Amino acid sequence: MKRKPSNQQKFTYVRPTYFSPADVAVILQVSLQTVRRWIRDGKLPAIKIGGENSRIWRIHRDDLDAFVQNDTHKKLKRADAPYRLE
Repeated sequence: MKRKPSNQQKFTYVRPTYFSPADVAVILQVSLQTVRRWIRDGKLPAIKIGGENSRIWRIHRDDLDAFVQNDTHKKLKRADAPYRLE
């Protein structure tokens, strides 16, 4: 007896390696302007995508995790974090 192909597809969740500043703002519950300031001030490491004139920034998962674990921003306590990077 042959089985009919299932119409249901299996999806695997892949954790993103890089986050946009907007993603980080949502995760940390701060404004986008605050995240941009942290990047500009060198508090939150980020890379620029697309060359010198590009305005596209990405934050690596490990850098964001270290930023949260070190409580660098002082506004968000680890116990209050809405999202854990595990």
